[in-house]
Order: sequence, then structure tokens, then C-alpha cells
Amino acid sequence: MKLESWLRAIGALSISTAYAAEDILFYSQPASHWNESLPIGNGRLGATPFSKTDHEVVVLNEDSYFSGGFRNRVNPRSLETFPRVRKLMDEGNLTGAGDTWLQGMVGIPISQRKYEPAGYLNFSTGHLWNQTSGYERSLNLATGVAKTVYTYDGVTYTREVVASEADQVIALHFGANKASSYNLTITLDRALGNAATADGDGGLWLRSSGRADSSYTHTQYAHVSVEGGSLSSTNSSIIVKGASSVTIVWDAETLFYHPEGQATYEKVLRDRVSSAQKKTYADVKSAAVAAHQSYYSRASFTVTGANSTSPTGKSTDLRLSDLRGTSTFDKDPGLLALAYNYGRYMLIASSRPGTLPANLQGIWNDVFNPPWDSKFTIDINLQMNYWLANMNGLDEILEPIWSHFKRMEARGTAVAKEMYGLPGWVCHHNTDLWGDCAPQDAGTQWTIWPMGGAWLLFTALDHYRFTQDREFAKDVALPLLQTTLEFYNAFSVLQDGYYVTYPSNSPENSYFIPNGSSEAGAQTGIDKSSQSDRTLMWHLYSGFIEISEVAGSSTGVEQAKQYLARLKAPDISPTTNRLLEWSQDFREVEPEHRHFSSCIGLHPGHQYSPLNNATLAQAAERLIQHRMDSGGGSTGWSRIWASNLYARLLHGDTAVHHSHVLMTDYMYDNMWAITSDVFQADANFGITSAVNEMFLQSQNGMLHIGAAMPTMSLLHGSFSGWKARGNFEVSAEWENGQIISATVKSKAGGSLALRVQDGRAFKVDGQVYSGPITTTKGASYKLSF
Repeated sequence: MKLESWLRAIGALSISTAYAAEDILFYSQPASHWNESLPIGNGRLGATPFSKTDHEVVVLNEDSYFSGGFRNRVNPRSLETFPRVRKLMDEGNLTGAGDTWLQGMVGIPISQRKYEPAGYLNFSTGHLWNQTSGYERSLNLATGVAKTVYTYDGVTYTREVVASEADQVIALHFGANKASSYNLTITLDRALGNAATADGDGGLWLRSSGRADSSYTHTQYAHVSVEGGSLSSTNSSIIVKGASSVTIVWDAETLFYHPEGQATYEKVLRDRVSSAQKKTYADVKSAAVAAHQSYYSRASFTVTGANSTSPTGKSTDLRLSDLRGTSTFDKDPGLLALAYNYGRYMLIASSRPGTLPANLQGIWNDVFNPPWDSKFTIDINLQMNYWLANMNGLDEILEPIWSHFKRMEARGTAVAKEMYGLPGWVCHHNTDLWGDCAPQDAGTQWTIWPMGGAWLLFTALDHYRFTQDREFAKDVALPLLQTTLEFYNAFSVLQDGYYVTYPSNSPENSYFIPNGSSEAGAQTGIDKSSQSDRTLMWHLYSGFIEISEVAGSSTGVEQAKQYLARLKAPDISPTTNRLLEWSQDFREVEPEHRHFSSCIGLHPGHQYSPLNNATLAQAAERLIQHRMDSGGGSTGWSRIWASNLYARLLHGDTAVHHSHVLMTDYMYDNMWAITSDVFQADANFGITSAVNEMFLQSQNGMLHIGAAMPTMSLLHGSFSGWKARGNFEVSAEWENGQIISATVKSKAGGSLALRVQDGRAFKVDGQVYSGPITTTKGASYKLSF
């Protein structure tokens, strides 16, 4: 074995020199608070380990730990209120309509269930931070291993934590380069009862169990074993003395995955932990790393700049600090590659087949009253979480969305009937682990929005377009689309020759009621067929027709075509020449508003892409620029949505700029994205998508390499393993801002239409490209210039 490999294997090689700068987050000091911790996860379980050296806390998460069971929150007055709201709107009484809706249709209670931490694993070591040396704390994105190394009183201590998909546990390992060095006090705390009992196999158990309400229970186990030394217990802690190494295996369960009862899931839980703790830590770690790498290694992105310097040996917080003093990525473009990889890493860690979808914080949460309940917000945030999945070959990572769709469909069918008296299913702007689809909160600008399911179905439509999976189209996408269209067919009303959806809004914006009305100057968000409604309906109905053809179904297709024929086209304001946001040219209350909902047709949709509809794309650009000039992009997710939008407008330099602003103004030192001064994961996922969109696009049947190629930075680089709609796999390389080579592999056959950068000429397999080519499944096509 080479010296470097041996040193790395025993943990003696400095973290800062052991891995590629684009795959490692590392720091030379402990985390002083949770927003500096480093996350791990296997989709169902998550952990954010190690805050200090003398007293450390690992925050533990299991994705179904919510604040209680399902409850039907539909307001019993909804059915009688709904027609009154419409009548008031038809009469022009917008304030009255909004007030009536909020009085008679808001959910009771107004909030869905909250995501909660599972528990806190605490360690007391007696190792004071100011008495340590050589401290390094890291997260390896390529392996999924979080690690801490430091020297105290002449002994080098190494700690690792991994989340295993194979064993379905969190495993922690404490090692040292001197025997009998570890003395620990370990507790498992949730303020719901703890107990430690001997298990007779050389280790000890910590068990925490509780009841959130009358219908929702949960249990967690931590098993502690040692090499050398001794173990003892009190009522609430385990004492380790003189151990050479310590291994802890943890898992948790709730009734969500095991509705048959607590006795069943406690046996599953205990057996799972018992099985894992009988293995060596090395074996558990090896399986965890292998599973993680099976996802992570599928795609790559590297980039350099003309004036870049190597960041080798510089900690992540110092790299970010240096970036904050610049206006470009020129000196450290690798930070963008690190952010791209971190977004992929976080999605892999918080969403795997068989789990719940990634929530507002991925899977990581440290408090019982988290920001916005840390659930699933579906007027941008959950959608943004998954934009990157298909583009980076993470098709299976989307499975939790399909499973959650079925929960939402079941709950949303009841909501459609009980709230509106209509068939099909509907969801508003939030949902929780139970698929609750009743309205959340109480405000005309966000609560009155029955379009959540429609937008979320973009994810299913695009999944087919990327994978060309006909079974998915027939068995998953089409049934969901059919029941969704049942609702909108009945919800829509013909007025002046067009189908109108109301009441609704433009999430989460509001406007001043104009002069000429008795309500002039009042503020509201309620509207008829806002532009976001219309583009959602356009994508939903045209997507339904597309999926029906793939699935060989004609049911409802003619009605969908008739609906599209009577759907009003997007409007452009005659006064501002911007894409019109509402049904009329209202004056918005917040010109800088964080949402770009009227631009859904640009991204993530494709209704007005610049190569297909330059007029609408330019009108959308003027609206986006108006937002940004007014101070918009004021949250992490809003800023990175702007980056994605500018990439779709083919403005690479502007897209790069907004990604840079995200990292300088809306990112903690652990690279978690910030929204309103708190961590929210959507922008971490969104920056990966923004990078994809700069260098590869594939909407409207065109595979476009270098679509939004930057001209002022990121001038040298490459990507591989990226996916395009039509099930093509693409790799490319560029120098001095020009694509110099590319390869497209056809995974499903079919027609391939190509464009490079701003329309550059190129050859495919040595022949001048002049139009779409018919590809062979499994064949690769090389582009040259």
C-alpha cells in the first residue's frame, strides 16, 4: 500500500490534503451552532454531528417524526362559502371575496403537522477545545462520511459518523491512536423519557419512546459497544471508561411506516439495530459509502478560471470569506463546483426510494418549532428540491415524490369534494407527511391557491421526458393527471370565451385594488386566472395529452384539447411591456417580491422559451429584471430561481452572477442556504440545477449544449453524466468559454436535435450537422468543432 493511502486509511493524513477541493467541506474549528454543522443522511435517517469537543451533540432525524397523526382540517363552511366567494368576485368586490374566503374556507386549525427532531445524542468527553491541536472537521461529499480529528493531551482522537442505506442506521465510531483513551458519558435526550439497560452481548442500549398525540407514537434505540475499557449505565446515560474505541448504532421508527402498531415497529427497530451492531463499524461504513457512491458518482462538474488559484489546504469557511470579498468566481471557481456537488449530496442524503420526500430542510432539523414547520411547501420549494434529480441521473431519488403523490391524491380527493363539491383531487400551497391538502395559513396572497398539485405534477411530466419510461407514464403519471384534470375541468368556468380559474392568486404576491373601484387602494392577493394559473394549466393539459399518447390512452384527450383552445394566452402589459402577472394590470404591493410565479412558463416550464417564443421570453425577462432592480432575490431560493431563469433566457453571465450572490449573501459557512435568516435547503438543490441549466438545456425537443455559456468567468471546465430530455446522456468540455468537444449517448433511441452555444457550427461523428438525426439505443455521438 502506498504511504498516502495508508495514512488516509488510518486517519493520519490531513483532511485538507486528502480529497479534491470540489468534494470536501472542512473546518479548523468546531461548530459553534447548528447552522455550522455538517449533515449526513440515508434518505430516511439524518444526523448533524459534533458541535464542541468537551460536550458534543448529534442532532438525530427520522423523516416521519412529525407532530402528530392525520386530521381533517377542511373548514365545514367551505361548501357554502365557495359560491359566495365567486359571486363577490364576479361583482368586483375583491376585498369582500377575500374576507369571505378567509372566514369560511381556511383550514381548522390553520396549520398542518410540523417536522420534529427525533432526538439528541450527547457526549461529554472533558476535552476542552482550547487545549486541543490539529483540529479538523470535515464532510466528504464523495463518500458521505463526516469526520473530526484532533489531538488532546498527546492523543489523536478520530470520530466518524455515517448513514447507512443498507443497514438503515446511523453509525458513529470513536477511535484514538492510543489504547484505553476514551472516557465518555452518553445520553439520548428527547425530554420524553430515557432508559439504559444491559443487553448481555457486551454493549448497552439507550431507548427513548414517546407519544406526540393520541394517534402517533415513536421509539428510538442507540446501542453502545466498546473495544477495551468498561461500560456502565445509570437511568439515563451510559458511562464509558478506558475504551480504545466506541461504536454507537442508532435508529428510530414511528407509526407512519408501521401503522400496524408500536409492538411491530419496535421489534423491527430492535432487530435492525441488533443486526447492525453485530457487524464491524468498518463493514457498516463500507456498505454506507458504496450505496452513497452509487448515486453520487453518476455525474460530475469541474470548472476553472483564467485567474484562479488552488484552494488546497484552505478551509471552506475561509474560501467563502474570500469569495464574499469578490464579485465573481474568478479566484476560486471550484467553490461553484463544490456547491453543485453539495446540492447533489444533500438530495441523495435526504431522499431515497421508500422514504418521504426532501422537506424544507432536506431531512435535518434541530428544533420542535422549525421555520415554516419544515414540511413541504409546494408553490416553489418542494419543486425546486427536485429540479436537479433527472438532470444528474438520480431517477430513483424521485420515488418518494410518486409515493407522496398517492397520499396527496387520497387526501386531496376528499378536499376537492368537501371544500368545493367537485370531483378529482386538489392541493393548496403546503402539504405534510400525511398528504394533507387543505389550505395552510390565512392570507389571500398564499392561502387561496388551489394549484399546488398542478405545479407539482411538472415533476412527473419531466421525469417521463428525461427517462422515456413508458411504464411510468402509463402506471404513475397518467392516472395522477387524469384525476387532477377531473378537478380543473370542473373548477374552471367559461367567461368571455375563456376558461377561468378562480379564486386563486399569484403566489405569494399581492396588489393594490385600482382606482375606479370602491375599494381603491386596498390590498389583496385574490384573482381570476393569474398568469401563473394559466401557464400551469397550459403545461398540465398539454402534458396530459403528451402522456396519454405515450400510454396509448384517448380518455379525456379531446376535452383537454378543447380546454387548451379556450385557455387565454399570456398577456403583456401595454404600460410596462412586462409579462402581466395578474388578470389585469394591477400595481403590485411589493415590486421586489421574492416569487417569480408568472414566469413558471420560462422555468421550470417551457411555454415561452426564448428559442420558441422570443416575444414572451423578453416580456418575462423584463418582469424578472423589474423584480431584481427593485431589490428582489432576497431569499436563498428566490435568488437561485433567478439564476435558473436567467440561464433559461440564455444569459449565462447573469445566471452566474446570481449564483455568486447566493453564495456570498445567502449561505452559512457550512454552505447551507439561507432564507429569512434561517436554513432552508431548496437553494442548495437549486444551485445544482442552475449549473446544469447554464451548460445544458433540453426543453422543447432541442438538446442545447452550452446554452447559457458564461463569457466572463468559468471559462474552462467540463461535465459528464448529465442527462437531457429524450433520455440522452451528455458530456462536454470547454476552453476559453468555447465548447471544444462533446459526446451524446442515446439511452432510448429516437430523434436527436442539437444546438451548441449561440448556434455554432459543428460536426457529429465527422459529418457537418444540418438537422435532427435518428439515434440508435446505446450508441454514442461525438461532436467536434
